[in-house]
Amino acid sequence: MKARKKLLRNRSAPFQLMTPSCKHYAGYWTWLRSRRVHSSWVTSIRMSFMPLLLLGEAGGDLRRLLTENSRANRVARTIAHIRANLEQGSTIQELIAVSGMSKSTLHETFKTATGQSPLQFQKDLRLLEARSLLATGKEQVSQIAFAVGYSSPTQFARDYKRAFGRTPKQDRRSEIEELI
Repeated sequence: MKARKKLLRNRSAPFQLMTPSCKHYAGYWTWLRSRRVHSSWVTSIRMSFMPLLLLGEAGGDLRRLLTENSRANRVARTIAHIRANLEQGSTIQELIAVSGMSKSTLHETFKTATGQSPLQFQKDLRLLEARSLLATGKEQVSQIAFAVGYSSPTQFARDYKRAFGRTPKQDRRSEIEELI
């Protein structure tokens, strides 16, 4: 209700939405969902926003992601594959097949898009997932290591300490102490 009153008071708000950024779109979308508006109406609004987004400041990036064989789309497919196969892990050969790029092009394009190599990105995702499991679960550290795709709890602890500055057990203890 507050958001609607604020929108009604601020008469220029609809005009600001005419050139939306992704931030505007996400905020407006959240507001619409909170109002429990009829789904067909929401779909209509969403479809009317798409051209505005594609022409807005993030439009170039969005168009590249939506283009079937663009490099950005191939990197997005590679990231989706890494996320879907986090436990089993992905070899560089699998990622090359998914992306449809050569090894050197994949590394160059992936590093440009994410700032990391594909395998480093996979490792960081595993460690972030492990940190989340440590904070929320009661599983043993070795079980968490296996759950996120590490074959060795020792290697997991080494990588974890390198990434976060503490061992998994120290991190879990500090989480528990913060709760108490």
